[in-house]
Amino acid sequence: MHYKKIVILIINVMLAFSLTVNAAAGKRSLKKSNKGGKMTSGACERAGLVPVVIKDYAEEAIGYLSIHDPEVGFGVSKEEMKKAADALIIQADKVCKDAELAAQAAAVVGFVTEVDSLDGKDTLAETQRQVEESYKRFGTLATLGGFSHGLWGKRLSIVRKDVDFVTDQFFARRSSSADPIPEGQQDVLQRVLKQVSAVEKAGKNAVVIFDLDDTVLSPANRSVKILHEYAEQNPSQLNATDLSMIMAMEPDDIVYDLKADLQARFGISDTPFLTGLIGYWFGKFFTNEYSEIDPAYPGAPEYVSQLMEAGATIVYLTGRQETGKKPGTEGGMRQGSTEALRRNGFPVPNGDGVRLYMKPTFEERDMDYKQKTLAGIGELGEVVASFDNEPKGDILYLERWPQSTAVRVGRCRAPNPRSFTEPDGKQRPTLVQDLTRLPKEVRWIQDFRMQNGNGNGNGNGGMFLR
Repeated sequence: MHYKKIVILIINVMLAFSLTVNAAAGKRSLKKSNKGGKMTSGACERAGLVPVVIKDYAEEAIGYLSIHDPEVGFGVSKEEMKKAADALIIQADKVCKDAELAAQAAAVVGFVTEVDSLDGKDTLAETQRQVEESYKRFGTLATLGGFSHGLWGKRLSIVRKDVDFVTDQFFARRSSSADPIPEGQQDVLQRVLKQVSAVEKAGKNAVVIFDLDDTVLSPANRSVKILHEYAEQNPSQLNATDLSMIMAMEPDDIVYDLKADLQARFGISDTPFLTGLIGYWFGKFFTNEYSEIDPAYPGAPEYVSQLMEAGATIVYLTGRQETGKKPGTEGGMRQGSTEALRRNGFPVPNGDGVRLYMKPTFEERDMDYKQKTLAGIGELGEVVASFDNEPKGDILYLERWPQSTAVRVGRCRAPNPRSFTEPDGKQRPTLVQDLTRLPKEVRWIQDFRMQNGNGNGNGNGGMFLR
């Protein structure tokens, strides 16, 4: 195993142990507090949750409520959130000693964290730092608040799910086949296999849809290869430290947006370098030559093959282009995509039981193309399931086939939009209520492994939660 992955695995184990100990300590403290004893607040102190900080979050939340509405994501009205924030200002010193107050504070801090993640005023590096810090505090409060059976304690699961969803672009990390399989993943994958078998036994044709990028294939290798090439060709645009750091970057270090990752996660802010890099990247990323090196998400080739063997028609539905007008997109990506599927051991498109749908031109919007393609896919048989990393794609499939299983893969997706377009065409900053949430019917998997250690062995792809 690569030395870096061993270190990451050790850190994850230590982190899990630390969280378990902290949760247990918090539970003991709460019990002691309920008996009238003095509660220790070590977890709060370690997270920087002193009274003055809690008051700051409460005051920020009250200010944000003038335009942001928590009801869409939290199921909490503006009035309820304001009352909660007002109460925290008065009782900030008691938050870490009372489970229900901690749950209440978690909702307030979670709301502030969501809004901060959308704020475009700060640099990406500063936004990343703020969101990471606030999410850590939110997690501490949610752990303590989890011991409450009061109103806010009961709301915590909904609040946590929404905060995770809104901020996940700041925490997504690429994982390997060595990572533990998330709870419930095997059940989702087995369920789809059983559905395919049932449809086939009924004498009908089962269809399963897969997106490509960040669903069954990882494009991170492409980005890193392009990054290294450009840095090697233009070393004078970087200082020695940044150049060394860039040349040491691996596919695991790229989440979705190469430029954003360099700015937010690595502090690279050299404008000439970033401007030149993006131009060079654009000319290479959407080509056959570079797309054919994409590795598979762990377990994906095996799982897609299992579905085909069970009788399913496999449909790869992607936003990759057949051609385009912009330099670097003219040659399309069909050849490279087919080669990547073949090389990784996937069922290869044959025009019959395995099909590859690609948008005609680069300029067409991905979701527009996918939406108008669904009717034709439906004629192939009964759509049993769909797999896509983009929430908009998952919603699209679920709305078309409500009885199917829609599955979101990983945590790697397009960042939340910084601006929102009104019906009249005018743009304004995005508010938390503008974000499209996933329906509860959409399932989630990290990758396609059905047992620990199962995968194609390349160690790339997939995501794991913070």
